[in-house]
Amino acid sequence: MKPTPKLLKESMAKEIGVEDGEIIASSKGLHLYDYCWDLARTRTGRK
Repeated sequence: MKPTPKLLKESMAKEIGVEDGEIIASSKGLHLYDYCWDLARTRTGRK
């Protein structure tokens, strides 16, 4: 099973004894491959 960023964050928070928090992420170089466009439109509620 491949660890997800969420699971890694939860594990690290537990390890150092702090409360788990939210993930805030941004990307300056976001791009989508042709095969991902339908999924991206569905995920964002766009047609």
